[in-house]
Amino acid sequence: MALFSEDNLVDAKDFSIKKCKATIQKTGRLGFSSSAAELMQLEPSSCLLVSDCGDGNLAVVVWPDASDNRGFPLHKATEYFTADLKGFFDKKGIDYTGTDFTYIYDIVMTDERFQDRVVYKLTKRVKKRRVKVESGKVGEEGDVDKEE
Repeated sequence: MALFSEDNLVDAKDFSIKKCKATIQKTGRLGFSSSAAELMQLEPSSCLLVSDCGDGNLAVVVWPDASDNRGFPLHKATEYFTADLKGFFDKKGIDYTGTDFTYIYDIVMTDERFQDRVVYKLTKRVKKRRVKVESGKVGEEGDVDKEE
């Protein structure tokens, strides 16, 4: 068997990384990037069913009926979608209004289904916010390990 086989060629297009993410805004809304909205097929008439994984991560199903009272209704502003999870984030003790950290969820589609709907995994990461230093330049930002 040859070491390199065209039959086993990995196509880079299949693994191109789109920034599918959602960020907790200072208002407590969860804002989705345009690539996340595309991946999740978000619609203004939909809502999000959210399952707390208990480790800071979330599992989310896009539900087609926004009137389902279990779900968080989606809102569209310009090209971006948001969902108001303020009460949930407050209960979890997440300080989304602070100036030190930004809370971001990386979004991936899973093979799991809930009532024939795709389950998406939202993996939380915490990023130090950019800070202005006295020289007027923007300081560094990066991922940090922060306990909630």
